Amino acid sequence: MSVWEQTTKFITKYRNRETQNADLVLVVVLIGVTFDLINVTATISSIANIRDHFNTTDSVASWALSSYAVTFSGLIAFCGRIGDIVGHDTLFICSSLLFSLFSLLCAVVDNLNGLIAFRALQGVAAAALVPTGYAIVSSSFPEHKMGSRFSILAAGFSVSFGVGYIVGGALDITSVGYKGIYYLSCGVMFLNAIASFFLIKKLPRTGERIENLDAVGSLLLITATALIVVGFTEAGDNWNSPRAYVPLPVGVVLYVVFFFWSTHFLDMARTNIHAFREVIPLIPKSMLTSFVPVVMNFCNFANYASLFGMITLVSQFYQYAENNTALISALRLIPNVITMTCVTLLLAIKHDILSQNKAMMLGYSLMVASLAMICVWDRTVDNFFWRWVVPLQIISSAGSSFFFPHCLNVLIGAAEPEVKGLASGVLQTFGQLGVSVCFAVVTSVLGNGEKTDHKFRITGYVLVSLGALGWLGCLGVVIWSKKTKIQSEEEVVAEK
Repeated sequence: MSVWEQTTKFITKYRNRETQNADLVLVVVLIGVTFDLINVTATISSIANIRDHFNTTDSVASWALSSYAVTFSGLIAFCGRIGDIVGHDTLFICSSLLFSLFSLLCAVVDNLNGLIAFRALQGVAAAALVPTGYAIVSSSFPEHKMGSRFSILAAGFSVSFGVGYIVGGALDITSVGYKGIYYLSCGVMFLNAIASFFLIKKLPRTGERIENLDAVGSLLLITATALIVVGFTEAGDNWNSPRAYVPLPVGVVLYVVFFFWSTHFLDMARTNIHAFREVIPLIPKSMLTSFVPVVMNFCNFANYASLFGMITLVSQFYQYAENNTALISALRLIPNVITMTCVTLLLAIKHDILSQNKAMMLGYSLMVASLAMICVWDRTVDNFFWRWVVPLQIISSAGSSFFFPHCLNVLIGAAEPEVKGLASGVLQTFGQLGVSVCFAVVTSVLGNGEKTDHKFRITGYVLVSLGALGWLGCLGVVIWSKKTKIQSEEEVVAEK
């Protein structure tokens, strides 16, 4: 037997092992999924550096961020389903390597169009990296530990927001400039891919084939999401531009078409058209039609959009309105980092401190209260940072930390048995879409001109409206669960 055959045999046997260290798996997944947001926030803090390096305008330079957001948000649901088919472990490792490669290309290319193109490809790799990472964690821990482990991921995701700003701001003042974050990402993600190969065992596949994945639904969802992100991004320059007001309504219409295609027309096509008989839906029908999954996915979308909208506003205010350096602006996000860490650790140690419904409602109530503070934004208040910005971060971060793990537990408990394994991935997909949309909305409202208090208050109105809808959704689920419990108890009594 040749050395190559012996090596291949060893690798195959090792990858097919029965056991793995779940906590180490959590670490490599945490590194992988957080470097997505570290890249995003570091790029945000580096837009001015990119603008000056290529001697262009802010709106053109911002496409180094927008191109990533378009491919990431458009492909995340599709890549999640690809992971179900080819194996989340395989796709996570491969996407980590691709993320490393595209990061290196972003660093070495010295052409703005090339940077934008490679950032778009980096977004494709991240779209595969994030949902597969969450799916790996979902399959690595028992159900009773899943909420705390996802809370750790969510906290790491939030902390990475501040870390990205700090790292990006620090690298901007070096001779390497904006390229530093891409060199760093290349090295870290390459090492993480190698570690993942040896730490993550081979996970079971669904037995489905890629060619059977719903191409029509995938195209509709990818196109709709990309148009929404592009529309909001272009609105930052001018809401009266066709590049802003044309993509948005078209994107909304395509979302509606996707819903009806996935819930009605696909079943008809599978029944009446031979070519569609083995087609796999992109998102399981029950996740789009059952009350609790639909509402919980929307609530998580609003939760992520609200939290990261608040963080983006704070960082934008201090970097562009107060003219702080990117590094100083990032350090002002430390209250958010500390709060998320403390609440996550508390829930990991004492996860039953409140009932699921109470914790979920408390979390969302805190989130809405913090968003209401943005609606009366006034930088003329004495000690504005300590009296306004710090409480804003503490309340919103605590609320999001309380909400998320209990939202996940409610969703998994209500999901149909055949889609429980997909529930966490779908929930995270909606959360990531919320992050992408929030970046685009905040950019469009604040615009490229002066960052006035009036613009911050308008953004607050948008976010608090979204948060209020999420709060009402949570309330609806709580009422529904109580009615269902009462009906179940009455049925048991009737049977007796």
